[in-house]
Amino acid sequence: MKKLFILLIVPIILLSLMACGGPQMRPFDATINQYVMRSTGQTDAAGQALFARQLTTTNVVTNPTRVATFSVAALDIFEDLGFDNFNINLLGIPRASIPLTGLTYFEADQFINVGTLHIPSFEDLLLLNPELIILDGRTANFFEELQSTFPFAGILDMSNTTFSFESLERHVYNLGVIFPPMASVLNERVMVLSTQHQAIFTQVTNLLDGMGILVVMNNGANLSVFGPSARFQTIFHDFGFQSADNQHDQAATHGVRIDFEYLNSINPDGLILIDRAAAIGDESGLQSIMTDPQFIQLRAYQNNRIVILNPTAWYITTGGFIATSNMIADMNALLQAFIGA
Repeated sequence: MKKLFILLIVPIILLSLMACGGPQMRPFDATINQYVMRSTGQTDAAGQALFARQLTTTNVVTNPTRVATFSVAALDIFEDLGFDNFNINLLGIPRASIPLTGLTYFEADQFINVGTLHIPSFEDLLLLNPELIILDGRTANFFEELQSTFPFAGILDMSNTTFSFESLERHVYNLGVIFPPMASVLNERVMVLSTQHQAIFTQVTNLLDGMGILVVMNNGANLSVFGPSARFQTIFHDFGFQSADNQHDQAATHGVRIDFEYLNSINPDGLILIDRAAAIGDESGLQSIMTDPQFIQLRAYQNNRIVILNPTAWYITTGGFIATSNMIADMNALLQAFIGA
């Protein structure tokens, strides 16, 4: 009932604010093309609404001064290029989650709370009255609801959970449309990153043919493997590494559960470890895993071809410039572990 009330009353209040001299909503003056989540009109077995990505043309206001972002990738980009350069006067963020991102600039009290990484607060958004709302994969399903509730705000979806440089370039281009004075700087930065990843891809494909790796995430003592179709597919597609096992390849967000017996049966040439517990602020179980007698028998361990990924970059701030730079550094570290052996 409360949610329905908000959906009904917010547009009325926004119109009242405009009529009474509140923050003015400027007319849309540009469009962006983007993939957004729209309801399919169907539900799953549990009765939850189903969504699918569709290519959509979205109206936006250029140079918005009131912005709400649920995308920490956007915050990463703001911090990397200098937040003041975007000339945003009021910024709404998911404040409680900021300590996990490492983006200390946005821990200041001047930034307004507008919900969590997963759920927008419509009441707080109403108070902010944003000209731009930025979403990511965790909040992407709110696109249609936010668009109908805040009809005067442009909505940018920067989802890049299953990271790819193609998505990064598309999001950065759209940011440049929305913030024209920053367009050239944004595009130059993403081109540098793209050049760096292409250099690694060339070396990996030329020098490591036939060498297989596994991408393994630990969540405490639990292990999951991610193949070329899963969340960290950029390791294989954008950086060129080959999977040591395609039998466990599923397009799964949380991977496929495995154990030490599996690791020893595959015995990869190289191993990538992602510490999810560390990324979300829980107690890490990585040390106990890496000292297990079965683990130290692995070929990757014996040859020192193990890289522990930056957990924040790969799991929290994925899609930002700082995060992408850290991802590139991790991939270069794995390359050097092979060619330096």
